[in-house]
Amino acid sequence: MDKHTMNGLKWEEIERHIWDAGMVFMRNLVTEVLQDVDKQLAESRDKKRFALKDKRVCQQETLFGFVEVKRNYY
Repeated sequence: MDKHTMNGLKWEEIERHIWDAGMVFMRNLVTEVLQDVDKQLAESRDKKRFALKDKRVCQQETLFGFVEVKRNYY
């Protein structure tokens, strides 16, 4: 076995698979955190002053790629 391959994969391919998996994980984490913040804002807002008007999907570019988040609009 060549020291730069593992189970037929080249080291660069292994690194790419790890990188891609990390980017997916981070996009999911950012999405979850942003939706949690939006939920906390919705629960703690002055409901008499800020009525929920709509919930929209918005796309945000991050260091990890684009993420889609459902946001509340008041």
